[in-house]
Amino acid sequence: MIQIGIDGIHYGVAQSQRMMWNPPRKLGNDGLGAPVYAPYWSAELSFHKLQCFQFVAWNDAADGDLHDVWLPHPITGEMTEFNCYVEILSPRLNTSDLCGYGAAVSGVDIAVTRLEVA
Repeated sequence: MIQIGIDGIHYGVAQSQRMMWNPPRKLGNDGLGAPVYAPYWSAELSFHKLQCFQFVAWNDAADGDLHDVWLPHPITGEMTEFNCYVEILSPRLNTSDLCGYGAAVSGVDIAVTRLEVA
């Protein structure tokens, strides 16, 4: 089982149902025509259903600071710690579920960026 973690916390962290890795994007070509790539990867994680405390953990990490996130390595599949940024892309609320405040997070897409893949 994949056990995604944020800043050393693995218990209770929501596990994504889909993960898409994005390799470094091409910036252009050098003077000899060789491709030049950006230095970092990024990944998008899709969660179909989160409990409120799980969404809060990801939302708290989307503060503009670097965080240690455990993800499966895009090449080896081994769990690896990446120091990266977290961005909430599209939270979806279900107002028919009660979560203490009248709504529950029925899904969210999260981007993690600045992933140095070796």
